[in-house]
Amino acid sequence: MNVDNFLLLLEELNQLEDEHQREETIGNTLKALNKKNKLPLHGEKGKVIFVWFDQDNLNQDYIYIRSNNLNWERDGYLGRYYNGKYRLAIRTYHQLDKLLYKFEIDDNWLSDPLNINVEWDGFIGPRLHKNMNSVIHFLPDPSWPEGRMVRHHINFEFEGMTISKDLFVVLPPDYDRSRKTYPVLYLNHGEHYATYLEAQKTLIQHINSKTVVDPPIMVMIPLNCDDIADLDEQDLYCPSGRFYRMFQRMFIDKIISSVDNSFRTKNDYKYRALGGLGSSGTFSIIMGIEHPHLFKYIISQGTKYFPFDRFSHHQSHRDPSKTNIFYLDCGEVGSVEQTKKVSHLLTQRGYSSVNTVIFDQEDDNCWNLKKRLSSIFTSLYGRFPLGSDYENNYSADLTPHD
Repeated sequence: MNVDNFLLLLEELNQLEDEHQREETIGNTLKALNKKNKLPLHGEKGKVIFVWFDQDNLNQDYIYIRSNNLNWERDGYLGRYYNGKYRLAIRTYHQLDKLLYKFEIDDNWLSDPLNINVEWDGFIGPRLHKNMNSVIHFLPDPSWPEGRMVRHHINFEFEGMTISKDLFVVLPPDYDRSRKTYPVLYLNHGEHYATYLEAQKTLIQHINSKTVVDPPIMVMIPLNCDDIADLDEQDLYCPSGRFYRMFQRMFIDKIISSVDNSFRTKNDYKYRALGGLGSSGTFSIIMGIEHPHLFKYIISQGTKYFPFDRFSHHQSHRDPSKTNIFYLDCGEVGSVEQTKKVSHLLTQRGYSSVNTVIFDQEDDNCWNLKKRLSSIFTSLYGRFPLGSDYENNYSADLTPHD
């Protein structure tokens, strides 16, 4: 159903005397469209039908639209209230090829939960889902030169709780124009998603310049302490605590299968990589050791919380036929010795491919972190080896010093 057909349906239903039947029919039509990810409805001539399904606790008279059409001033509202369950707004944008927008509720701006297409808004904030603009392309065959980013929602059970999470999936530039399958790069993070998004731009540049020959689907997974109620900071960074157990179960029980079922992936551990920053970098190493059948490549930019006691007498679960590859980056100057020790432990455990980068400068600024991460990405999926575009500020001395 397109915009014009829906407007015709509204016109026909408005002739009905039975208000309940009219509103139920509209609501059922919208729910069916939403299941197919067809909302909001939009057409080539710039017409958009915005939809909001009301939550039980939402009592606002208006949900305002903020968009690039009016330089992010208020641009209309969803105020037509149907049966207390959903709202509609009909707007026309003649001058735009691409609409970027958010909804404003109680002075909070958030992306449209029904629109799977999103773009990072460029601001660094505490939660990834609040820093995404919803996107509508009005062109019949939109071009996505930097890759299309979509929201992918999952629910999973953990310790009697149902945890809901939005993953943000970056599809390669040619995804919509081909039927081929792709490797998958999973990136888990807390507050450092901007580093990934910036590094992703470099990866896309290499894809477009043909130096990357097998571009991955990138799955960004926000991990925040508010995923679990009553979680204290100590537990957040503890590799044996509830947060890591949730992280582990989430991958094993839900994320990989959901991504493989929803996108055209190469469904084999040989084509999966897992990366993390900070404590998530430590979690990634542990996942690589304990679940080697899930990921061939492990990328860690953060070893600060690595639990050596946990693995000092631990027998490896590694299948000798699976040659997992580790990329370790200290992430910060204070973790240099820790990173060397982790590298040494992995080598002792029989992993023959442990690529370790030590950053020696006193000020580890964010730019260098992004540059190093970009280099790892392009070494995984490109034509040149790890480190070929690094600056000369890394040490090859990987001997741990007590």
